Amino acid sequence: MKKKWLTVLLIAGMIAVLVLARTTTPDSSVIVADEMTPLSLELVYEGSKPDGVGSVQSFAITPDYFVVAGRPPGTAEEGGETNNRIMVIDRMKLDDVSERFDAAMGLYELGHANGMTYDPVENRLLVVSVDGELDNHDAVAQIDARNFEQGDNIELASGSASGIAYMGGGNFVIRSGGWIRFASGNFSRCDDAFYFSSGLAVQDIGYYNDYIYLADWARWKEFGALLKIGLRENENVIYRFDEQGNVKAFLISSPRHELESIDFIDGEAYVLMNGFGRNGDSFFIYKIVNNEAGTDFVS
Repeated sequence: MKKKWLTVLLIAGMIAVLVLARTTTPDSSVIVADEMTPLSLELVYEGSKPDGVGSVQSFAITPDYFVVAGRPPGTAEEGGETNNRIMVIDRMKLDDVSERFDAAMGLYELGHANGMTYDPVENRLLVVSVDGELDNHDAVAQIDARNFEQGDNIELASGSASGIAYMGGGNFVIRSGGWIRFASGNFSRCDDAFYFSSGLAVQDIGYYNDYIYLADWARWKEFGALLKIGLRENENVIYRFDEQGNVKAFLISSPRHELESIDFIDGEAYVLMNGFGRNGDSFFIYKIVNNEAGTDFVS
């Protein structure tokens, strides 16, 4: 009986700490959950992960397709960052049409595949978090957006990249840990723009209408950051920066999947989410609802 009451008290204490964290304002450099703009999502597509895919990691939107990159389960040492799969989803019919393309039915070498973007000038997909010769994610993978065949990797001029977005004019913005960097079209030049560290799990990066968007996931391992910001486990935050470096935070409280990637097309924003737990066999594409908050998000 004493053990039962101790367990109840422990759980109650944890709940009290989480409630306090959600309502306590930390230092002024941190945007707390109560100061974030809540976003609503509309499910567009739910897909089953193909055999051999442990998690989806990034996606990009082409004029015709949602293209999703997945990776096998396990660590890099266990082969979890090789033999990637690509899923090609028809945007209009919302069907998986991967089987139309011979290359898409095979395997890719994309590393962790943490970030992806579509380059309309070269009609190609670019994927980052790819191991280069120095084994530090310093390469960019190229995939032909017509037939989905993988081409040669491009080495970054400096640093590494875990997220990427096309900016227009043949240029890109990349995410390298906390650093946000601007890169030339051939990646022969990568210039630091600014540094931002949310304390959450760093995912992909997006770009639209002169704004930079950082997608972050509140996983349980970042318990200290969750307490400081006032987030619950598996909530997601998208930080939006303008050209002056001003930041606004948008909160996704539901569904509480793992936010992986963000992209834009025709004035609409979409996010890729990775299912886990009882949704472990699925991945999800959501559109941000065009209400007042959604309109502000893409303004």
